[in-house]
This record gives sequence, structure tokens and C-alpha cells, in this order.
Amino acid sequence: MVADLIARRLTGIPTGSTFDGTGECFIEMGRGIAGFARGNFYAEPVPTIHAYKPGRHWHAGKIAFERHWWAQWW
Repeated sequence: MVADLIARRLTGIPTGSTFDGTGECFIEMGRGIAGFARGNFYAEPVPTIHAYKPGRHWHAGKIAFERHWWAQWW
């Protein structure tokens, strides 16, 4: 993906949309508990991120997310 973006920029082909810094992530805490954060990780002057209260439900969501993507890749 990065190589494609570089090649497009070098040849003047439009690159399409750009990453705006918005994203989300799970934060593993162990013992079946995880947290979750969402926001703009590259916002200026500081990131604008909301971290949700950790719990078992976020851990279950993390496991489901991992299983989904592992099935896609392998």
C-alpha cells in the first residue's frame, strides 16, 4: 500500500483519500479485561481521544475482532 502511494505520487496519478488520523484500538489489560479508545490520534495541538472504561465486554470485542481478521488473512 505504501509503495503504491509513493508510485502514484511520483507519476502524478491521484492518490485518492488520505489518512486523517482517526482510528480506534483495543487496549489489552490481562485477566479477561480490555479497554477501548477512539479518536483522532494525530489531532493538533494534541490528540483528541476518548478512552472507554475497561471491562470484559471490550475484551470479548477484541477477541471477536481478532478472530474476524485472522479468518480474512489465513
